[in-house]
Amino acid sequence: MSPSSTRVRALLIRHAQASFGAADYDRLSARGERQAELLGAWVAAHPEWKLQRLVRGSMHRHAQTLDAILRACASAGRPMPDVVEDAGWNEFDHVNLFRGYAKRFSGDERLELLTSDPASPAVPQLIADMFAAWARGDVDDLMPERWTEFTQRVHRAFNALAQHPGHCLVVSSGGVISRCAQAALHLSDERTISLNMSLANSAISDFRHRGDGWDLLTWNGLPHLAAAEHLPLTSHF
Repeated sequence: MSPSSTRVRALLIRHAQASFGAADYDRLSARGERQAELLGAWVAAHPEWKLQRLVRGSMHRHAQTLDAILRACASAGRPMPDVVEDAGWNEFDHVNLFRGYAKRFSGDERLELLTSDPASPAVPQLIADMFAAWARGDVDDLMPERWTEFTQRVHRAFNALAQHPGHCLVVSSGGVISRCAQAALHLSDERTISLNMSLANSAISDFRHRGDGWDLLTWNGLPHLAAAEHLPLTSHF
């Protein structure tokens, strides 16, 4: 049986909460550190996931989230494979997207909320509108990657997992994981943007490859935050 026809299971995990609105976004917030700690405890407590491969993007928030998992597994005496760093799993350049949108749509009064009130209920729709502008090509000249180039990069990284039979855990970002769901479910860009906005920090999505493409088995799971005392830790930005 060839590697591409052997069943592959992939847990794709969005990094824990980063520091949205801070000068350095690419680090976990205090809430994110706690999310990652609980996520690590959940992974360590589920030995049925016999992980043969660990992959992460090259961003600091990816490394911090996976490090918490590795610490929990080490404490539980659970051996783990070496980590593969793959920049194909990196998020799109959100800083340039925000700047490009602000330059092209300077009249959007919601833009000031990104600095004055990032927790505003209007911010998620603003970000969704930014994605939509990028998907339409409205900010292509202001981005290091076109929407299609980003999608193709993600699909290459995703499909590369199918060459490694067994169970794999990947720590990445919301925009990347939503493109994986797009590939599995053959979604429109509009629906993909909606999925992106729904994905919580530290959420787990379970994918399966059986030789003829990917299936999405579960989306946006937060079993490590299911206890009543942990529910307030749930976040999307």
